[in-house]
Amino acid sequence: MAATLAFVLIDGGGPNGGRKTQLRPPTRVTAEGDCGGFLDPDVMVRWVPTRTRSADGYNVYRASASGGELELVGRVGGRGTTVLEDDGVGTNDQYFYVVRATDDDRISPPSGQAQAKTPFFCLG
Repeated sequence: MAATLAFVLIDGGGPNGGRKTQLRPPTRVTAEGDCGGFLDPDVMVRWVPTRTRSADGYNVYRASASGGELELVGRVGGRGTTVLEDDGVGTNDQYFYVVRATDDDRISPPSGQAQAKTPFFCLG
């Protein structure tokens, strides 16, 4: 009895053979505390977009201490979106932010950490 050996070619459908490239985090993350109105502090978080072309948005996380537990504070769509306003902050507080790129169900490693201090008092 003769043995039959068969090969099946699977087309990955892309230049990487169907493998997704590494999802890179955004870079140069900054955070600045400001007043959004009377008694309304906020923090503007900005970043340089990820180099991963397949990215479809970003998740922004906040901690109250450097290296502390991160809380998701917002999601923004679009690889080219580079800012999020966090209005869930208090006055005269310090916050730490990291941003992660997203691609469908994938999430990048965290960006470098940015720090912001909110104003002592907001008049408007």
